[in-house]
Amino acid sequence: MAYKILLFIILFFCVNAKSQTLINTEKISFLEDKNYVVGAELEYAGSYGNLDIQQFSSRFLFGYKIKTHHLFRAMGGFEFLSKDNKDLNKAAFTQLRYNYIFSSRIRSFHFYQVQSNNTVLLNKRELFGSGVRISFFNKDSSKVSFNVGLGLMYENEFLDERLIGVNELPNTSLFRM
Repeated sequence: MAYKILLFIILFFCVNAKSQTLINTEKISFLEDKNYVVGAELEYAGSYGNLDIQQFSSRFLFGYKIKTHHLFRAMGGFEFLSKDNKDLNKAAFTQLRYNYIFSSRIRSFHFYQVQSNNTVLLNKRELFGSGVRISFFNKDSSKVSFNVGLGLMYENEFLDERLIGVNELPNTSLFRM
């Protein structure tokens, strides 16, 4: 029995390893008990001497709630890291999101997201998605929750053709569930 559980855990993480660069915006955007939320963040760090290092990041979040059922959100971010004037990392994302709240336990989600990340050779990725999320356990006082979601997502990905391997496709389009 322990062998079967271990095999399941290994397979689960191997199957999900492909989606490591997808951004889970559900966990970084809260708008449950407010009518609107606005946030922005800018960070810069630089070091000059033997090595010139610059790091910059920014994030924004805007959300608006209409009555008790409609949530609209826009969020995004940008990260940049360079060493001796050479770009090591340049990544950005923007997402538009709509949720319809049927009840305290059931809600729909619909989104459009675009992102880029030169570290993983990603020139552009577009995601369109829609689905339903059901909350089975949610205790606000303990910050513990258990949710299950079922949805469909369309992904269109463009990789940097100059840097990918010979057998890799520069453009992929697929549906995920």
